[in-house]
Amino acid sequence: MDKPVPKRRDVEERSEGNTGEAIVRAARRVFESSGYEGAKVESIIERAKISRGTVYSYFPNKKAVFLRVAEGLLEQMYEFSGKRFSGASAFERTVLSNACYLGI
Repeated sequence: MDKPVPKRRDVEERSEGNTGEAIVRAARRVFESSGYEGAKVESIIERAKISRGTVYSYFPNKKAVFLRVAEGLLEQMYEFSGKRFSGASAFERTVLSNACYLGI
C-alpha cells in the first residue's frame, strides 16, 4: 500500500533503505506533470531531495527511471486485476483492467 502523502508534496520523504523508492515516487510525479519528454532528471533530483550522484547510482538514465515507474504501474494494475477478476486468465485480466480504466 502507498504511504501517507508527506506534508510537503513537492518533496518525497525517505529514510535509510528506501532512497530508490523515493526516486521512483518523485519520478512518477514529475512524469505525470511533465510527460516523458518534458521531464528533467534535475526535477526528479529536486523533488526527491537527493544529489545527482545518488540518482545515477540507482538508475543509469532517465529512460531507466521511467521504465521502473511504468513497471510499478503495471504491477499495481496486475494486482488490482487479480483481485477484481480472479477467475480470468492473465490476458483477460489485462483487457478487463484496461476497459475499466478507459471506462468502457
